Amino acid sequence: MSLNATEIRMREWLQFRRDSMTRDLGALVSIPTGWSHQPGVETLQRWFARRFQALGATIERIECETVPGWLSRTGSPWRPPPLMIARRARSGRRVLLCGHADTVHPVEGAFKALTLADDGTATGPGCVDMKGGLVVMLAALEAAEAANCAPAWTVILVPDEESGSAGSGQIIASCAKSCDLGLVYEPATPEGGLVKQRPGSGAFLIEARGISAHAGRDPQRGISAVKALCQASLAVLNGNDLPGGMSLNIGPLRGGEASNIIPDHARAWGNVRFRDEPTRLRAEALFNSIEHGSASELPMVRIERAYLRPPLDPASHGEELRALAHSCLNDLGLPTLMGSTGGVSDANNIASAGVPVLDGLGPRGGNMHRNDEFIVLESLAERAELSAILLGRIAAKG
Repeated sequence: MSLNATEIRMREWLQFRRDSMTRDLGALVSIPTGWSHQPGVETLQRWFARRFQALGATIERIECETVPGWLSRTGSPWRPPPLMIARRARSGRRVLLCGHADTVHPVEGAFKALTLADDGTATGPGCVDMKGGLVVMLAALEAAEAANCAPAWTVILVPDEESGSAGSGQIIASCAKSCDLGLVYEPATPEGGLVKQRPGSGAFLIEARGISAHAGRDPQRGISAVKALCQASLAVLNGNDLPGGMSLNIGPLRGGEASNIIPDHARAWGNVRFRDEPTRLRAEALFNSIEHGSASELPMVRIERAYLRPPLDPASHGEELRALAHSCLNDLGLPTLMGSTGGVSDANNIASAGVPVLDGLGPRGGNMHRNDEFIVLESLAERAELSAILLGRIAAKG
């Protein structure tokens, strides 16, 4: 199959708008949305609402769930900013397009703006993960609507993806159930491929309790929570089994108030990745085996855990969608790679709702979550062409 006349027009339309896409990216990167910064997230949502409304979409904002204190960055219960949904109703299959508004870059940091380089790249906070993906998604929808070949679509802008979508995950899954297909705009693989497989992920907190005592005068009266925490942490880390599909990491750690006081309380936060449900159950068994003690039998170790995202498994769904994407990549002369990655995304949550989903539709770039995060600017138009043609072919299939 080769490009038809409408697809060629969309491609030309997007090529003509390469500079405006870069300007859009600059505008979005300059909006501080690090760690779900609410004023910035709401500013970004308003920016997109204007563009989506110009395409005939209706806008809705839904309150996220409250995140437990142990799972939040602040240590206190926290509610992310509302999630924004834009809907364009028409007949035929409904496509869910998903991207996240937040980044991991500090709001008050020095890394604040998009900076263009002579080699065709640019750096900036969230430029590829994933404000570049949001630009690709928007441009593709605008191109498909301009060519009168867009399907029915729903866009969700997630406010808390970088912290695990703990407040929005159920909303994402519920929204997905009203759609037939899902497209997620996380960055492409370094080779320009799409992503069809991701592990599941969870968060955990190891909490140790002991008895405080003076480290010099009465050390025999103390029971060190830090010692118990370190032993538990090593037991968790020794459970790593990368060949078996289970990855465990710990950090940060906190314990004690002064070096001359035996600490009675210590905590460590961690992350777990698992290939499939049996592997998740292995992680759960490991956590259970490490817990011990009680308030009257110190030291005590307890592990809070939350499995936030199930695995994204290509064997369970999405063959038709992947085949359609493969044809689009081939006709555009782009790499037809579809791989796996150790990272997770909201594609996991969409797949958990039983909806076929394709990820990695965002631009090419690298150094994500660092102060030299970069994007390959030519990939904005390249990936927008892919998505626009994919949307048109989805609509044509009815």
